[in-house]
Amino acid sequence: MQQKSKKIDITGQVFDQDSGLPIAGAIVEAISNSKITTISNFDGEFKLSLPENETHIVISFMGYAKAEVAVDGANELQISLKHAENVLDQVIVTALGVKNTNKSVAY
Repeated sequence: MQQKSKKIDITGQVFDQDSGLPIAGAIVEAISNSKITTISNFDGEFKLSLPENETHIVISFMGYAKAEVAVDGANELQISLKHAENVLDQVIVTALGVKNTNKSVAY
């Protein structure tokens, strides 16, 4: 009989460091297993079940620097993300492989 490893439930909230506003859609994942992941809700809140031997989680969101946070047995975390310094100013979209076809109207 195989024994399941114990899990701990971590809850928390993700905030913008400058404004203090919650960040919806932030990705929260276990550092040792990216398959253990969740996304913060509209209020920046998340819940994640981790193996009890997991020590850190990683929080990321577009335009913000990734944060690595030690769990250290805490069940409730308050995490603030700061804006990334290397944010892109522009994005160029190209249309490779698009073919134009001539269409004629029949009378």
